[in-house]
Amino acid sequence: MKRKLPTAALAILAAGSATAFGAFVGQGEAHETAYATADGLRCAVVTRDLGDTVQITGKVTAERDVSGEYALSIRQTSSGGQSVIDQGGEFTVGAGRTVTLGEATMGGTAQSYTADLELTVNGQRLRCRPAADATEL
Repeated sequence: MKRKLPTAALAILAAGSATAFGAFVGQGEAHETAYATADGLRCAVVTRDLGDTVQITGKVTAERDVSGEYALSIRQTSSGGQSVIDQGGEFTVGAGRTVTLGEATMGGTAQSYTADLELTVNGQRLRCRPAADATEL
C-alpha cells in the first residue's frame, strides 16, 4: 500500500532538499535562494561567491505597494565554530519595485554559509525558500 504525504509535508521536504542544493554555489555565480510568493509579493536571498568573499543579500519585489517587517539570518559554519549575523526591520516596497532587505559581505566560501529571509506582511509570515532556477524576482 502506497502512503501519500500531505501537501505540507511535501513542501517541507522540497524546501529541505532545496536548502541542501543552495549550499553549493560556484565561484563568481549568483544563486537566488527563494521564492516565497503571496498576493503579488516575492522574495529571495541572493548569494554571490566573489572568490575570497561571499555577498548575501535579501531582496523583495511587489506588484502593489506593500509594507511589513523582515528578518535576515546568516550563519557560517567552519572548523573554528559557528557565527550568526541577524538583520531586520521594517520595509516598504512600491508597486513594480525591488528593494534590498539587508546585505552582508564576508570572507570565506559560499559553501560555509546558509541564509534565511522571513517577511511579515499584514500578519502573514513568508519564508523565502531555496529555488535553484530563480534568476530574477
